[in-house]
Amino acid sequence: MQLLIDKIKDDFPVIVDDVLKVAQIGLIQRILKALLHESIPLKDMLSILETIADVAEYTKNVDVITEQVRAKLSRVITQMYSSDDGVIRLLTFDTNSEQKMLEKSTERDGVRNLMLNVGEINSLIQATSAKAAELLQKGVSPVVVIVDPQLRRGVAEIFERFCLDVVTLSHAEIDSNATFEVMGSIVIE
Repeated sequence: MQLLIDKIKDDFPVIVDDVLKVAQIGLIQRILKALLHESIPLKDMLSILETIADVAEYTKNVDVITEQVRAKLSRVITQMYSSDDGVIRLLTFDTNSEQKMLEKSTERDGVRNLMLNVGEINSLIQATSAKAAELLQKGVSPVVVIVDPQLRRGVAEIFERFCLDVVTLSHAEIDSNATFEVMGSIVIE
């Protein structure tokens, strides 16, 4: 990590100094690990460090900072999941399902946690699995589910825990110039 920081410092000393004023190397490392864990490339280190410098001034929470970095990397993330024709094909949640999940989320120390019971998690997994299977049969891969930014981390963690092979993105992570096609809506009973 120190070698990476030193290398970037050669070209961009001001940005590295700014980020190191508000974030220790360990915090930066945990944020980079969180990004890599969800297959977000670190090729735009400048934007990543600038965002960490901006957000770490107000909070040292890895999850909060990581979500802000992800939003800043919207162009990179959109390109990752766009098909050859430049369209990002995705699933959404219907309004009622998303609203129910928002109501079931609580905020503590700036972090939103999704507080679903076993039955609700089961419904979420089953409904998403069914829609994902439909998309895969149509040849759409990977399956991308877009959710409210406040829900992204919680929903992604549930999908990961139950080995559901879908990409969970927030509205903030889709580039404003992107062309997208909604392939279906997930309804949680």
